[in-house]
Amino acid sequence: GENATYVANGRYPRWSPDGKSLLIVTQQNSRDGFKFGRVDLESGEVTPFLEGYSFADQVRWFPDGKRVLGVRIASGERNLITVSMTDEDNPVVELEPGNVEYPSVSIDGKWVSYVKGNMHGGNDIYVIDADGKTPAKKLNVLPKLIKEDFCWLKEDNRILFNVHGKVP
Repeated sequence: GENATYVANGRYPRWSPDGKSLLIVTQQNSRDGFKFGRVDLESGEVTPFLEGYSFADQVRWFPDGKRVLGVRIASGERNLITVSMTDEDNPVVELEPGNVEYPSVSIDGKWVSYVKGNMHGGNDIYVIDADGKTPAKKLNVLPKLIKEDFCWLKEDNRILFNVHGKVP
């Protein structure tokens, strides 16, 4: 429409905390697979980063704009990672390996939530500190249902989420 502006070809767009760029998952060409990309909203330039990873998914900014949370797919596993936007020597920290989906960062940037499938046909919510220095804690919430689309509430670090199925 008249009010729409094309920015970039990508998925999972997320505004940067300063509002000057977008974080997206983009495909530069068919042989390279998907990459994290940063879109400068003034110039429209897309800068891919994390070269060498064949696929990246579900990206989120940390509130300070210095790190990004995402799911990297490698060797068939969905690994939860953080990516530094400022530390070129150690840009990637793996927080949790295997079958991770729907990552979310707390309002204060200290916690990360995600889900992993379980034997009940649903998924389990996990919370881990954003630096990955302590083991993840599993929350015992509606184990037989699929939970997704997480949003941290500002007041007391509670998590709001969408549920597939009838809540008992």
